[in-house]
Amino acid sequence: MKKKLLIFPFAYCNREIVMYRKYMEEYTLVAAVVQNKAELDQVIEKSKKFENILITEKFEDALSICDAVLFLESDNMSISASIYKNYIRKAECSGKEVLFSNKCLKSLDVSVVMESILYQKGDSDRFQLPENTYIKYIDIPVIGVMGLGNFCNKFCTEIEISSFFRGKGYRVIHFGSKDFNGVIGEKRYPAFLFNQGYSVTQRILQWNQYLFELCEREKPDLLILGMPGAIMPLNNKILNEFGEIPFIISNGIRIDVGVLCSYFYEKVDQKYLSEYKNYCKYKLNCDVKWICVSNSSCRFNPDSEESVLEYLHYEPEIADKMVVEAGSGEKINLFNVLNESKREEMLQQLYNELTENVSAF
Repeated sequence: MKKKLLIFPFAYCNREIVMYRKYMEEYTLVAAVVQNKAELDQVIEKSKKFENILITEKFEDALSICDAVLFLESDNMSISASIYKNYIRKAECSGKEVLFSNKCLKSLDVSVVMESILYQKGDSDRFQLPENTYIKYIDIPVIGVMGLGNFCNKFCTEIEISSFFRGKGYRVIHFGSKDFNGVIGEKRYPAFLFNQGYSVTQRILQWNQYLFELCEREKPDLLILGMPGAIMPLNNKILNEFGEIPFIISNGIRIDVGVLCSYFYEKVDQKYLSEYKNYCKYKLNCDVKWICVSNSSCRFNPDSEESVLEYLHYEPEIADKMVVEAGSGEKINLFNVLNESKREEMLQQLYNELTENVSAF
């Protein structure tokens, strides 16, 4: 029997866990707690599908009907550690299973969660530099899904691709760009990947060794790598860690085909999109065939001393209205992952690309 799951907090940044809850294998999502009424209204307005889920501001009411609680990060981690600590203690005292996303755990003070014994480091968290100092060849087709930043619908794209190929009977391993503790079927990236105490070269070699052993053990037909973070700086203030994690991931294994997730722009030059494609090709060794246009855009105030973006979220249909002006760049296929017909067209093209051009598939 599946365990009944509560998530906290439920915000727009975590909307995918509701959108794709049908893919949960061990849990059934029964409740979601928001921090305030304004957040509740925004989530309901944007996500709309909440059948059989209790959406509430009252943590205790939701706790009473669940078996497990998944603690996630909030938008800009705007919820104080004291609130998390209070809710974690209530969950533990009620005998509930307690889960954390890695990003949430990292942002909290160790003292907040030290009494919870339910987050345990696994073998994949331990770093051990392999003896080899070369990249091992892994004969598995790989799809890379990367993005320009937050709210680009990366995770939606990964889940739809994964579901499509699993539906055709392929054995798929999907590393998610978002960490929902694996409850939707996504595999979590090993912790050493994010440990800047090791050099980029060391992490690339260890990542390659980790994938080599994983594929030898599980024999997948396809790897889907959703890359956390952004592929590059947005400007001189929004640095996005210079795309370090996508760089490490894409250099640890050859990526056969890439999907880039972008913000919505009312009008954009074709050359502008081609420059992103070239960046992925030469920096990430990844040939981008499609660009997913999200239903979000971002704004930055260059006069501000703060390195903060403002995000604007629209209805899903807005992504179909982006105009690409003709230019000197190579034509690129655009799609809206939230538009079923556009999504299915892209997935079939992606399937054809792999079956026709990748010998191992």
